[in-house]
Amino acid sequence: MVANKVPLVLDGFSLSIEKVCKYVQGHYSRVELSPDAEKRIHLGRQVVDRYVKENIQSYGISTGVGAQKDYDIASEMSVFNRKLLIAHSTVVPGPLLSKNTVKGTLLIQLNLYATGRCGISWKLVQALLQRINDETLPDAVDGCSTGASDIVTLSQMALPFFGKSVTGKPPLNHPLLELSAKEGLSLMNSNSAGLSITTLSLHEARRIMMAFDFAGAMSLEAIRGQLKSYLPIVDKVHYQPAQKISASNIRKVLEGSILWQDGQAKFLQDPLSFRCIAQVHAAAWAAQTWTEDIVQTEINASVDNPLVDFNEDGEDAGSSCISHGNIWKDQ
Repeated sequence: MVANKVPLVLDGFSLSIEKVCKYVQGHYSRVELSPDAEKRIHLGRQVVDRYVKENIQSYGISTGVGAQKDYDIASEMSVFNRKLLIAHSTVVPGPLLSKNTVKGTLLIQLNLYATGRCGISWKLVQALLQRINDETLPDAVDGCSTGASDIVTLSQMALPFFGKSVTGKPPLNHPLLELSAKEGLSLMNSNSAGLSITTLSLHEARRIMMAFDFAGAMSLEAIRGQLKSYLPIVDKVHYQPAQKISASNIRKVLEGSILWQDGQAKFLQDPLSFRCIAQVHAAAWAAQTWTEDIVQTEINASVDNPLVDFNEDGEDAGSSCISHGNIWKDQ
């Protein structure tokens, strides 16, 4: 149990891997959106509403999607949203996503909506906040990604808004909602599930890497190793940031060891397997930090298609809906 919990406030730009992991572990009292995020959501929705009112042709707003992009849906938007999500909620045999993965997915998805670039209504955002704070979590089957985005998985997670679920069991205490223009598409059009899985996996991978460095440090202590091989100057002249991470961890573990003192019995030079621990671990740390940088960017990225562009001052001039390819996740 975590004492003195505080809310996790999403603004669309500052969500981190650490915050996602702390959220699924129960470190926050609830999820909220910042005032600026609410403002952007209203501004984005105004653009979509203007497109609907003025009958401006735009993919997924006034038209169908995919092969049906040339068909007008202006007269049946609510029906289209329902059919779109149900049609994409196909299932392949497999286990359900874990509770923590679902929680991470909904959090990353909400952070995307906080940018205002999806153009969904504040009413839908409030319903999403309600279910994440009440932990009325939807079911979704693992292994249903199309590779380009998490369309199938996220469609399954949207079914409870229609009183349905991928398991066939009626969802309990889940808000029901009639979706308006673009909202069905926005609910299924992101990489939130894949990012949740990756984020939680990276958190565990970092713990394993820390354990490797700890084991290396304890091995040096056990053989009375030559700790001067891990002085900061050694890392400084090698210019490898990942080596610095590993060596710094090893120094922290061995802080206060008598082996730092002159005159202690130890080898003049250790075998390579002990002398090069930081250099060997650096390869894994480099892969870890590179992947973290990519994921850190993606959990704050606007990927919904079409992208809603708007002026922060609320003026219509320059506001538009733009088709793009940010949804592709093979970075």
